[in-house]
Amino acid sequence: MWPAVELEAAWVVNGRDLWSPKLEYDPLVDPYPNTILKVGREGPRWAPGTLVDVVVRVRDTAGRAYLIRAANQPVRSAS
Repeated sequence: MWPAVELEAAWVVNGRDLWSPKLEYDPLVDPYPNTILKVGREGPRWAPGTLVDVVVRVRDTAGRAYLIRAANQPVRSAS
């Protein structure tokens, strides 16, 4: 069985620009099973299609922190 994890922080990198959103749950979105879903709001207005790197920090129940990176993710919306 996988240990429970909590999504603690996220960073979105666009070249030299960095956005570190305040993460919150969205009560209107029902995530898939075994999925963590949080949103960050009021970020930069990067054009749709802009490629960014996304890094998240998760922490397990034993207190260990892990960084996960997803490179070259397209911005879907600037709203």
